[in-house]
Amino acid sequence: MNAPARPSHAYETPRYLLRVAFGSSVLLDTREADGVFRTQGEAAYVQYIEQNENKSFAPGALYPLARLLLHINKLSGMRVFDLVLVSMNHGAAAIKVEKSLMQLGFYENGQFAFHHKTYNRGHEDDLLEDLSRLRADVYFSSHAELVTQALNRGIPAAHFAPSGISEQELLTTQKILKTKSLNTLFELSQKAFQMFVDFDGVLADRQSENFFQSALRRYGANDGRAVTSYNAHEKVLENTPVPYGPLAPFILGLSHFVDIRLLTARSGNALHRAIKTLRGWGLSNLSVISLPSYQSIDLAKAEMMTSTRATKQTARTPLLFVDDSSTHIHAARAANISATGHVRVPQGLSTWACHTNSFERVQTFIQTLRSKGLAFSRANLATTFPEPA
Repeated sequence: MNAPARPSHAYETPRYLLRVAFGSSVLLDTREADGVFRTQGEAAYVQYIEQNENKSFAPGALYPLARLLLHINKLSGMRVFDLVLVSMNHGAAAIKVEKSLMQLGFYENGQFAFHHKTYNRGHEDDLLEDLSRLRADVYFSSHAELVTQALNRGIPAAHFAPSGISEQELLTTQKILKTKSLNTLFELSQKAFQMFVDFDGVLADRQSENFFQSALRRYGANDGRAVTSYNAHEKVLENTPVPYGPLAPFILGLSHFVDIRLLTARSGNALHRAIKTLRGWGLSNLSVISLPSYQSIDLAKAEMMTSTRATKQTARTPLLFVDDSSTHIHAARAANISATGHVRVPQGLSTWACHTNSFERVQTFIQTLRSKGLAFSRANLATTFPEPA
């Protein structure tokens, strides 16, 4: 069964590049408070919140991303990114959350820098209906069940476990926020930040991945015929673009501001199809890192990301890693990559694709940015094959 299609809307001139929705627990580090609620109960949680109401939550996993998007808006003089905060918090935490957001720089000129709405527990349907009505291009949340429900409704979403950020990540973000021009921001963000995304199930839909998994079940994980069958399948379809996946519009839009690298197990004809798909989508500015060993891929992605953290010039921070495999997600989190998002494809859904209108709207807005000289772009798509150990 496929995911329900997002409602089709008449074409309109886009007013923003991306509408990105955040849950408050991905912007704020709420682990300690959540632990009190989980281990000691509601009464102890309320007491903890009241006693610490004037103490701000520390920055959460996606704090660097959200501040970067808002800073791009500020330097460009236009709302490139439309941010939405949808909080599913206990009522007792409302003041603490608001004060924390203000303290962390999300409050400008007497108002919040994004749309903000709080929902009481038990009103998850209201939150999801609002996200659908707002046509959010992506929703990032620490509530795993909400992410699954969002994907079921055709809303692109990824789950991020509650987390903080390292001192280096905070310092890098602060340095970015001191830039005074987009050119300086682009130059610095390319050196300081990297984003890593999976192809099948994230950037593209899961049709090819489903074929490969079917071949593994038919032949067995250690039988080379599974890979041979998969590559033959992809060779036949080499010139047929893979359908858009849930995060395709988000990655397309952000790729013009941030260094994004595709981490994929595809190789040979399967990789050729992915590269041709990216070119057709206008994503030829992505670097493609092929990790074709299916036996070691689970650890290879985390190792690849951590190996790029430092260069001679500056520390490089994984700003975001998004994958649809729980194994890859756990390995990345174990490697202390905080902003690690899981696209949890709901059970019973064989594939998931974003609405074509969303992708076309982003492409149209990018042309507007280019006409104003506001979009960064590398000239050629680069493919990297790591040296074998």
